[in-house]
Amino acid sequence: MPPTPSSPTPVRSAAVVNDLIRALWLRADGVLNDGQRAEYEQLVVAAAAAVRVESGQGEVREAA
Repeated sequence: MPPTPSSPTPVRSAAVVNDLIRALWLRADGVLNDGQRAEYEQLVVAAAAAVRVESGQGEVREAA
């Protein structure tokens, strides 16, 4: 069984995560390397969590 975090990680707002995604794409000039792709994937997960929380579908903890 995986360990349970002692305190939930706060979920960033969808607007903040979208800004981070836009900034990543701008920095990458539209082409992501492996590290940037991993960062993008984490941001997409964070965006989905933010949308769930903001739509009232429950508290979701962001993956570390």
